[in-house]
Amino acid sequence: MGLEDHDADARPATLEEETRTVIEEARMVLPGIQAFFGFQLIAVFNSRFQDLTHMEQVLHLVALLMLAVSIALIMIPAAYLRIAARGMVLRHFVELASRFLECAMFPLMLSITVDIFLLARFILDNAALGAGIALVSTNFASAHSKSKPLPSNCSMANNSSVLMGSAGRNTRPCVPLRAKELKRS
Repeated sequence: MGLEDHDADARPATLEEETRTVIEEARMVLPGIQAFFGFQLIAVFNSRFQDLTHMEQVLHLVALLMLAVSIALIMIPAAYLRIAARGMVLRHFVELASRFLECAMFPLMLSITVDIFLLARFILDNAALGAGIALVSTNFASAHSKSKPLPSNCSMANNSSVLMGSAGRNTRPCVPLRAKELKRS
């Protein structure tokens, strides 16, 4: 069921719903990234890591650093909410957290791409084929992450897993109404 099927049932989300959504998105993404980070750290201590060339080991370090940047970008909004907003629900927090989540996806994508290259190169023993596989997988993932057009009265700026661009400042995310809410309105 596409997003266009919900146009008639959509309503703007409240600020509280937007805040809850952006926090839940960060909580959903962070454990996976941290697990990936752990696997990247373990790889360095594996005896087969020495089979990589020095340049490939440096590439692995770069991928690890990009992943650390991604983790930091995802964790910044929680610290901001705790320190600066002190529990207040602010529009600025939702916009800031959305932007940090969106920005975190780019170094994550690059880190995964570099590791796919290293893995493919190591298994296939062919750098050109490894690079091709990494680029194809990245292009496939980015092509399938494009969202469908939204109704003109809303955006999904706080949904970084769906929308990788920025939305207008005066737009609000759409939340499908449940059957009970439709009967009341």
